[in-house]
Amino acid sequence: MKLVVIPNTDNLDDYINYSKDYVFALTNFSVDYKKTYTLEEIVSLKDKYSINAYVVINKPIFNEDIDDLKDILLKIEESNISGILFYDLAVLKLHKDLSLRTSLIWNNTHMVTNYKTCDYYFDKGCVGALLSNEITLSEILDISRNTKIKLWMMVVGYPIVAFSRRSLLTNHAMAHKILKSNNLKIREHSTKVSYDVFENEFGTSFRKNEIMNASSVIDKLSDIDSFVFKEEDIEHEKFIEVLSLYKKYFDGKIKYEEFVSCVNSLIGSDTNFLFNETYYQVKNYE
Repeated sequence: MKLVVIPNTDNLDDYINYSKDYVFALTNFSVDYKKTYTLEEIVSLKDKYSINAYVVINKPIFNEDIDDLKDILLKIEESNISGILFYDLAVLKLHKDLSLRTSLIWNNTHMVTNYKTCDYYFDKGCVGALLSNEITLSEILDISRNTKIKLWMMVVGYPIVAFSRRSLLTNHAMAHKILKSNNLKIREHSTKVSYDVFENEFGTSFRKNEIMNASSVIDKLSDIDSFVFKEEDIEHEKFIEVLSLYKKYFDGKIKYEEFVSCVNSLIGSDTNFLFNETYYQVKNYE
């Protein structure tokens, strides 16, 4: 089992004792990440720290993007990158057409929710799948017991809950004739849960304003191959301490109850949807 880090810096010195596996959002090809990296920067970090580097390509791909996507996939292949976390099926299609060998991890955001679809992507050549943040623990266990694919799961980080291709912050500012905010906070009326909203040239992301913390169920997730830690907007010192606690737990140097208590004290105990089923309902405006 791997501890996979999504860092928030170009300096990996503080992380390297806890992980050899890192995910970097690729500049011009990713959404939902505030910090991105060029391929040259990723390769430089990979070589400097001798790490396993994975890149995220999760922006919607349009016809005019195909040539650029093809070029970057070929460059990734030449760079000995460990894998690509992809959203758009154009990546899967070009990967096959170009006979590429770089590992693919299915990262279809809110759609990685059942083992049959995971197995479908496994049969199409994907080696891994990053589970949706909206499924329950029982659903995760069902997938992990039945799928052939290696599962990734975010266990620490602020969860993305929605993405829109539209420039909603820009549109909001224009409609109300105000200065654009690059990081708007909103609150959902029914649940009173707050969300951060941020935008780049590809669209607008909505992120829950509570850190997901899965430490209380880690002992049940032995079939998960990779635990993902996303640092974005978490205090760096706390994030490193959480990584340290996970490493101590998996190395048998701390008891489970103490491990969970310590992690909870650092980042809170919000388990997101692990114990809450998700329901979608179309609102009637008549």
